[in-house]
Amino acid sequence: LVVGSLNKRKKIDVIIKIFVEISDKIPGISLEIIGNGSELNRLKKMTGSKKNKINFHGKITDKNKLSEYYKDAICELSYSQAGLSVLQSLGYGVPFITSAKSISGGEIYNIINGYNGYLIDNENQLKDILLNLCNNESLFNKLSKNALEYYDNFCTINHMLNGFLSALSIKK
Repeated sequence: LVVGSLNKRKKIDVIIKIFVEISDKIPGISLEIIGNGSELNRLKKMTGSKKNKINFHGKITDKNKLSEYYKDAICELSYSQAGLSVLQSLGYGVPFITSAKSISGGEIYNIINGYNGYLIDNENQLKDILLNLCNNESLFNKLSKNALEYYDNFCTINHMLNGFLSALSIKK
């Protein structure tokens, strides 16, 4: 699953390229891309013969509709940006995969490598992790459980409010 604006700096083209390369090794798995942006047409052209396994859904803001995609997701991918979708993904119990050098406003620090997602160093590592995660149900189940547990323990609105109030030294 890819969720967010489709712009060049996010390197969604890398995700599509890798998915095209490995898609025959992960039958029954599709790449679902949710979002709009300046890269949409270029990204659609990259799907080639795998266009039936790579689906573009446009921007979805309806939480109920979006939750249906997360419910079926093995992971959320963002090759070079780790923004607010990190928390959204973990909140749905979906492991998040991004580059260890991703652009982030701090959300990347919620990803614990190998626990609730992966911080990768290169495209080959992304390819290996995707193959392993898609073909290893127990690994997927473990990371999913950890993602939701981490979210519940550290990322809910109450946890964030308490952290904010604590930083201001205000007792709730």
